Amino acid sequence: FLSAPLNDIGLTLIQLISFPAIPLVLSAVIISITSIFSNSEKKEEVKEGQIKTFYHIAVDGLKEDGDKFYGRKYLAILKADIDNLGQIFINGFKKDKQDNPLFHPDYKGELKNEATFSRILYLSRMIDYFFTNILNEYIKGKNIYTVFAGGDDLFLIGSYTQIVDLSKDISKHLKQYSAGNPDIHISAAIVLKKPQVPVYQMAEAAEEALKNAKENKGKSSINLFNITVKWQEYFDLINLKDKIDEFETEIDDLKSELAKYKHQGVVPPQKSLVTKRNVNEIIIFGE
Repeated sequence: FLSAPLNDIGLTLIQLISFPAIPLVLSAVIISITSIFSNSEKKEEVKEGQIKTFYHIAVDGLKEDGDKFYGRKYLAILKADIDNLGQIFINGFKKDKQDNPLFHPDYKGELKNEATFSRILYLSRMIDYFFTNILNEYIKGKNIYTVFAGGDDLFLIGSYTQIVDLSKDISKHLKQYSAGNPDIHISAAIVLKKPQVPVYQMAEAAEEALKNAKENKGKSSINLFNITVKWQEYFDLINLKDKIDEFETEIDDLKSELAKYKHQGVVPPQKSLVTKRNVNEIIIFGE
């Protein structure tokens, strides 16, 4: 059944059955693995085509800077499900006298219920299709394991950088898939864990974080670093983080340029200096 030997980290059964998205090693490399049974490290050859363990994925999350790597060897665990799904099935097929779709259960006017067995079944299948097929297409080829994805929820384990990137698209894809229906939205949670943590503990932590996200009024929220925000606020924070990254890159380039002028013993041109106004433009306006 296995085409490659297991290392100290090992492969759990839940990884093996997650065939929709199984990260594979693309090229042979040598990595240093810290045993979960001791503090010693050993060198291991990772062969092309081998199934990646959690430790491999955690290492892949490190960022390379020249001949050095920085970051933390952590996994991200993402759990998500659709908000108010029971109410969607109960009230989602009701209309008022003007044939306007009406979801809100506190409506006191006269309603007609157009729910039929075939419509309910179709809605159920389309929701399941979103998680089992649509999202899976965005997961393939990434360092992400699909523990489960179906019904109205999903549970993913993978590189924390790629999980965060994927999380940005989940809400947007569902909104597009549901034709912008304002009553269909999703909440999610992301927790970080070391690769040697048992899967059930990862699941418990992610479930607790998702519970916190679901307590946010109106839901349509995400919990990350134990902080819950609405999706739009999350998008704004990610955009701000990207602008700060760009700014830091410009600062690094400026430092290199100033060091060059200092070495030559000349004064740098005025345009090379960063002012407070430049900083505000980069962060706020993205210019």
